[in-house]
Amino acid sequence: MDIKGVYRHYKGKYYEVLSPAADAESGAPYVFYRQMYEPYGYWIRPWDMFFGTQEVDGQTVRRFVRTEDGPAPSGRPVPPEVSVVHSETLERYALAGQDGEKVLVRATGERADDLARR
Repeated sequence: MDIKGVYRHYKGKYYEVLSPAADAESGAPYVFYRQMYEPYGYWIRPWDMFFGTQEVDGQTVRRFVRTEDGPAPSGRPVPPEVSVVHSETLERYALAGQDGEKVLVRATGERADDLARR
């Protein structure tokens, strides 16, 4: 399944999904994506959470929806030394290679406490 593309978060901002990802040690599935607004950060979110639903004002909505209406994907390559942040725990991850189409990530043991929750 090709998941690459632009997605709109239920709060209205746009994100570019770059690839599926997996924890290099546990194999836990993630989605690797980047913000399409300042500061253009790189994130991972658990697969089920990314493609799951959220309760908003008594309604169940999809957390992210693929869209053609958002900004165009940047096409910028991902820097090899990029810092990736787990969307829920704010733990920092590093890219650890590829496994076919998946990006492998590894926890660095650091937290991104300087980032505000989105």
